[in-house]
Amino acid sequence: MFDVFFQCFGEPNADENFEQLKRKAPHVQRVDNIEGIHYAHMHCADLSSTEMFYLIDGDCYIKDDFIFTYDGFTNDKTYLWLAEDAVYKTKSYHGSLKLFSKKQ
Repeated sequence: MFDVFFQCFGEPNADENFEQLKRKAPHVQRVDNIEGIHYAHMHCADLSSTEMFYLIDGDCYIKDDFIFTYDGFTNDKTYLWLAEDAVYKTKSYHGSLKLFSKKQ
């Protein structure tokens, strides 16, 4: 099992998204108010007790049918899942769910 981090910085829907995420990943850790996205990512890597960790942004809502998996990943890569914009319904990797290696 990989650590799961929810990183937020004042997003208006962060509390709702975190509560929904806890149902999918009860071991999720919330990280608030780290200024600078790079520093927030490094902070989560420092906190992680696993070689890889999932990272979810505060404005990201994980869909009900998503299942966190822990097999088949190599720790020399970063994995991204497509995110869907709630308003425009476009898909991109901006603000998406990520699986990072602590090495990176």
